[in-house]
Amino acid sequence: MNPPEGAPPNAAAGRSDLNTTLTNIRELLTNVVGIVTVLASALATFGVGAVVGHNVATPEPGPTITVTAPPATVTTPPAVTTTPTTPGPDPTTSSPESPPASTNGTVLGSYSVNLGFGHSIPLGPTKPTQSQFSTTGLGDLGTAAPADHLVFVPINGDKMLSLPAGSTPNYAACASNTVFATQADSAPGTSFCLIENGRMTGVTITSAQPAYVVLNVTVWANTA
Repeated sequence: MNPPEGAPPNAAAGRSDLNTTLTNIRELLTNVVGIVTVLASALATFGVGAVVGHNVATPEPGPTITVTAPPATVTTPPAVTTTPTTPGPDPTTSSPESPPASTNGTVLGSYSVNLGFGHSIPLGPTKPTQSQFSTTGLGDLGTAAPADHLVFVPINGDKMLSLPAGSTPNYAACASNTVFATQADSAPGTSFCLIENGRMTGVTITSAQPAYVVLNVTVWANTA
């Protein structure tokens, strides 16, 4: 009920109006806080979206740059000329070994033989056998006895070369000698050479006995 006109306001009514005003103010503040909260939330959402959108944005492609490589230079190596070699002899088809050679030539044989008056013998690579002693003038070296003194003579086309007394015959001395002789003495120390068919023979008288003399004979292959 309203108080009668002219009566003082009721204290209870004034308190009620104050409470109503406070309530309105509280509601207004609540609404303001809500609006602020909504705005803050929107700003936060917008800001995060903007940042995310900025981070995931794909940059626009720049202009394409084309680089052209220079042409490759190919250097051709100089041609190599190979000189063919002549193959050596096949070791399986090598020629047989030749007789041993020395500084005196290729020795075919060397021996001592006894020879007396009235016989002739061949002087080959081997020592003459008994059957090769001839009384009819066969062989290479014969005997004679002018004034009852034994001498040796070349026979059957052989040539005799005289050497200094006491010298030892060798192939070089025989091959280079030009002192031809028709006979050689039977005294010890006498040396001479015989040029045979394909052979060279050196002879030295080593001793003299009453019925024969001892001849030291060396035979070489004659390449002169």
